[in-house]
Amino acid sequence: MKTTNLIISFFSVVVFCSCKKQQEQPIKLTETESIQSANTSNLITWDQLPDKFKNAIHIQNPEESQSALRYPFSASNIKTTYGPYGGLTGTSFSIIPPSYGEIVAVGIGSTNGSTISSLWVWYSSNGTIFQYEIGAPLAVGSYFNFHPFETDEYIKEVSGRSSSFLNSLTITTNKTSFSGLMDGTNPGTPFAATVPIGNWIFGFQGLSDIAKIIQINFDVYCKQWQLLPGGSGRDIAVSLDGTAYMTNTTGKIYRMAVSGTPSWIQLPGSDGKSIAANANRVCMVNTAGKIYELSGSTWKQLPGSDAADITINSDGKIWMVNTAGKIYRYNDAVSTWDIMAGSSAARIAAGSNMVWMINTVGKIYKWNGVSWTLMTGSSGKDIAVGNDGSVWLTNVAGIIYHYTGSSWDELCGSYGSTIAANNKKVQLINSSGNIYKLTY
Repeated sequence: MKTTNLIISFFSVVVFCSCKKQQEQPIKLTETESIQSANTSNLITWDQLPDKFKNAIHIQNPEESQSALRYPFSASNIKTTYGPYGGLTGTSFSIIPPSYGEIVAVGIGSTNGSTISSLWVWYSSNGTIFQYEIGAPLAVGSYFNFHPFETDEYIKEVSGRSSSFLNSLTITTNKTSFSGLMDGTNPGTPFAATVPIGNWIFGFQGLSDIAKIIQINFDVYCKQWQLLPGGSGRDIAVSLDGTAYMTNTTGKIYRMAVSGTPSWIQLPGSDGKSIAANANRVCMVNTAGKIYELSGSTWKQLPGSDAADITINSDGKIWMVNTAGKIYRYNDAVSTWDIMAGSSAARIAAGSNMVWMINTVGKIYKWNGVSWTLMTGSSGKDIAVGNDGSVWLTNVAGIIYHYTGSSWDELCGSYGSTIAANNKKVQLINSSGNIYKLTY
């Protein structure tokens, strides 16, 4: 799979997470347990919470949020809202997330097994934890379902049942699911909502009284990009296991491991321009248009010249466009390039046995096995295809998009230049050479 140029205006990354499963017996957390170590939902009392959550700055309403947080999100940041689910009476509430923050925990309370009585959301922003509490006050010694979030988790789906109030609620993240402590009677009308890729549920609105949540709405925000170390990036690729590869503006070549503290390790070679990684292969085009494949710790030159861009499909097939805009696929059996239909190609990307291409005037095409089908959209600059079939685009104005199957959904960020995707991660380089990651 492959990448192309890209840039972004970012806040910072926000992560959500959830967990599933109702415990038969309460699990007591010690004061020293971290968010990451408590990685399952827990039926606990308020006194059993770690101090970091009990001592969080309490935010009761948007007005307090505005005064307590320097850069709060506002209604203008909401992309769409799912709901309302529930009744029409009660006191309104809004849980507005802080910028430069992330959800670090959620708690769901149910006093009688058929009503969601309370909702707690903890956000972390610049090292400070803020806590919203909606609905019934927690009685001394009563239990609620508490879920601490892991890194890179986010809320992607909500479901439940509602009537004249909120009967049940399940939150699903990209890791797991968790819900209120229900008795199994399942009253109310079912509801469910799933966010598009590149977005997440990050805020909540609705109505409540002193006994329960009456109505709830879920605010969808586009996900924020995480700034990675490094700079002066030129092109980027993401392999099947999530390893990132990059060339910089001086032609140096780097690799970033999947786990551990993000850092770039310089690889042998120089004059790197375009780079691609997939199916346990890494290929590179240098500034002179020569083509290489990484073999162990050295670069083996492949036949061909005048290459401009390169990509690798999930089946291991290498595709290339040359400086004249012609399109080729490498035949490993005879070590030659087979010329394919099409012309005027500028950028090419492959994954999930699909091949997409942007031509010299920014039109977008998809390979149909025989020829190129013109797709919706225009002014394309770079394109990426993940092995899960996801397709990502930057245009000449630097706007970043995800393909929904029929149209392009605009994501957060701007000034996008080069883009790559695989292993549920999108990585990009902006026009200033800065490098970013989006987990989906």
